[in-house]
Amino acid sequence: IFHRGGNAQFFKRGDPQLEVITQFMLDVRRDLAVEDTGIMSGVIFAAGDAVPRTLFDIAVFQGGSDLYFLPTQIDGSAAGTVRRITNFNADVRDPSVSYDGTQLAFAMRANSTDCLNIYVSDLDGTNQRQLTRDSGCNVSFPVSNVEPVWGPDDLIYFVSTRSRRRSEGGYPLSNIYRMNPADPEPSSTILQLTFNVDNEVAPTFRYPF
Repeated sequence: IFHRGGNAQFFKRGDPQLEVITQFMLDVRRDLAVEDTGIMSGVIFAAGDAVPRTLFDIAVFQGGSDLYFLPTQIDGSAAGTVRRITNFNADVRDPSVSYDGTQLAFAMRANSTDCLNIYVSDLDGTNQRQLTRDSGCNVSFPVSNVEPVWGPDDLIYFVSTRSRRRSEGGYPLSNIYRMNPADPEPSSTILQLTFNVDNEVAPTFRYPF
């Protein structure tokens, strides 16, 4: 599992260690594209109001958002028009498709006083189910569950500020957690994986073949 964070020095521009890791991730993406024998049928993405924020300030409300689908050819070129697959008009972000291509995970909240929680649905946005259930958020220290990504083990890995602590940079501290979306009570399976004093963001996997 790749991720960014845990050390404020990690993000210094020109840091040779960061450049090595960044190049490694670019090489992985290139190799996956070459080795992939499947057919890409489309891209799912979130779009909404443009709201400026820093990398770690994940609690900023980004309203007016929904999930969209863009059909593509195997070479990645567009094969049709963009189609909206949800009608939330809320703060929706970070869609992630499961490895078997049947489910979609994403983060969402209805308004600025709500907590960002993780949801799953079918690829067309139907059969929506809420996985995390943080509530009672406030402006000064909201809980945010964001950036869900499916692991090859069918578990969901995500970033959360549920510890309600602050990082060395002063932001709500985010670490990486894991949960089982197939459990009747997914929130009861949440396990913290990283315990850093500075923010963790953007977990991602390389498929093991």
